[in-house]
Amino acid sequence: MKKSTLIILIYLMFPANVFSEVIFDGTIHPSTQGMTLQGDIEVKADQGKISAHNLYHSFSRFNINENETATFTGPEHIENIISRVTGMEQSIIDGALVSEIPDANFYFPLIPKSIDANVQIEIALSILSKPTQVVYSVS
Repeated sequence: MKKSTLIILIYLMFPANVFSEVIFDGTIHPSTQGMTLQGDIEVKADQGKISAHNLYHSFSRFNINENETATFTGPEHIENIISRVTGMEQSIIDGALVSEIPDANFYFPLIPKSIDANVQIEIALSILSKPTQVVYSVS
């Protein structure tokens, strides 16, 4: 086998992630199971669940590439945006996490893997964590 053929086969087996990809796991809002968002992403309140002043989302995969954004939106009465990643793959967040909900706190436990350290957060209070440790916090 020629060297160039081998490189092409490896690329096809392990393609580079050239865009952001967020996949809902459907545990909080069953109709979103497997729903995939790509590129600059808007995560809407109706894709999760509102309970009192909390907005919940659950993802099986959450990757945001450099120069891309995941923007969380919802009603102004929301005080806490609580999101989780349940998939077994590491989440790579090299882009920005943004909330358009004024003064909402943002909690993002990543299960079971940690995040890439290049995340930019544009939210009043943000906590990204693994079950036993805080990985990144901004206030």
